Amino acid sequence: MKYGIEYPNGARETYTGREAAGEARAALHVARGAMQGGESVRLFSVSETGNESTLERVTQPRMVDPSTILN
Repeated sequence: MKYGIEYPNGARETYTGREAAGEARAALHVARGAMQGGESVRLFSVSETGNESTLERVTQPRMVDPSTILN
C-alpha cells in the first residue's frame, strides 16, 4: 500500500514502505500549519491494484475581517 499527500498547488508526494502511513500523516501535519485561507490538502492511499482513495481532506477556512461584512 502506498500513501501520499497532495498540496494546494497540485504537487504530490507518495510514500512507500513500512512507515509510509506515518510519513504521509506527518507531511499532512506540516502542510496544515503552512496553509493559507481557502487552501486544501489531501491525504490519499493507493492500493496494490492502483486504485486511489482519499483518506482525509483538510481545508483552511478563509478569515474575513468582520468590518468588511458589516459595512
